[in-house]
Amino acid sequence: MFITGALLAGGKSTRMGSDKALLLLEGMPLIRHVAATMQQCFDDVMIISDRVQDYGFLGLPIFPDIIQDCGPLGGIHSALVRSKAEAVFVSSCDTPFISPELVRYICAHGSDVDVKIPLWKGMLHPLCGLYSRRLITEIELKLDAGELMVQGLVRDCPSITVPIEASLPFYRDNLLTNVNLPGEYRALTEDDGFA
Repeated sequence: MFITGALLAGGKSTRMGSDKALLLLEGMPLIRHVAATMQQCFDDVMIISDRVQDYGFLGLPIFPDIIQDCGPLGGIHSALVRSKAEAVFVSSCDTPFISPELVRYICAHGSDVDVKIPLWKGMLHPLCGLYSRRLITEIELKLDAGELMVQGLVRDCPSITVPIEASLPFYRDNLLTNVNLPGEYRALTEDDGFA
């Protein structure tokens, strides 16, 4: 299957107080860590964001949301519409520890369904998953109806969850850790996050 990688960087980072995608971890912005992983997995990688000037340093195509102010579901929609691939692997810009092994494992897991998302530490992580282009019309209907929760899409379409367990050879305890609050960022920088 031909897959496009898409980084979602459209959030306003209101809880962080500054653009979390540009926060430094081990000398690199969080978004660069995610972009590097995606580029190891896919030939075609894009960024979904209205802030073209902020992420130009990555050298990747940047596309704004087609339907504005619809949160991550709007970002997923934009990635699917812009992609020429059968599916898009979506990752938020604030999960710097995702690995190529994790991404490939999710993509390869199970059957041909519309969504594959990881289940990690008892929680679903819909902003690190594979979405089929078959979903475009369904997402547009949800956006038109004001139904903006990604979890609602996952619930209503053919989907599978991919358990990410400690027995997997690539498992790390921080694989899907994301950064939303200043305290979470401080914890990352004080800890050796990539160990």
